[in-house]
Amino acid sequence: MEANVINSLLTGTAPIESNEIHQAVAIRFERIRDCLVERTGDYVYIGNRCVPQNLGWRFCQNVGGFLGCTDFNPAEILAGRFDAEIEETWHDAAGAEHWYMYEKDWG
Repeated sequence: MEANVINSLLTGTAPIESNEIHQAVAIRFERIRDCLVERTGDYVYIGNRCVPQNLGWRFCQNVGGFLGCTDFNPAEILAGRFDAEIEETWHDAAGAEHWYMYEKDWG
């Protein structure tokens, strides 16, 4: 594995360079964040995986497949067309953060 992939797995940061779609997801998430409700249970919403700038690549992977990121239009993301998908990506990131913390502390 390349060093940046290992680093991204450990830290929750993007394994690929940010692009305009990732940036649109981050901006839109910041706009809708106050309307979203955190789930209870195995979710941790603090940590690197849930910060806006780290949601874009995860959004592309979850919604469009790892290479499907080019299929999105940043203007549509900013207009709110993918708000439900962005919210689900946030919850997915919080679930990943929970398991990272669990493995780190108890694994």
